[in-house]
Amino acid sequence: MRQWIDVCDVKDVPKDTFKIIQVKNKSIGLIWDMGSIVALQNYCPHEGAEICRGKVRPRVVVSETGKPKYHCEQRVIACPWHGWEFSITSGAPEFDARRPTLKLYKSKVFDGRVSILV
Repeated sequence: MRQWIDVCDVKDVPKDTFKIIQVKNKSIGLIWDMGSIVALQNYCPHEGAEICRGKVRPRVVVSETGKPKYHCEQRVIACPWHGWEFSITSGAPEFDARRPTLKLYKSKVFDGRVSILV
């Protein structure tokens, strides 16, 4: 049965890197993104790397002129082992829709505390 678990104080969640926590034998990364807290499993579906130890950066999109530009409202996480990139908010792979997605968990903030549904 899934349940909401209190995991940390909201002030402990960073904006540019992941806070890695252990909940029910799962490694989960927490990060602020666009005004809310994102929680995702710290596991790359490619070969099992700790994805939350990878680099977080703005998503790169192709402009009308065909040149790359940063999309600052959307961020991705790059796997520290092989560089596979995934959307932080959806878990979707950036370059090949056939690749598996990251597992995300619902999160909420109440009275300054972060809880996730696991």
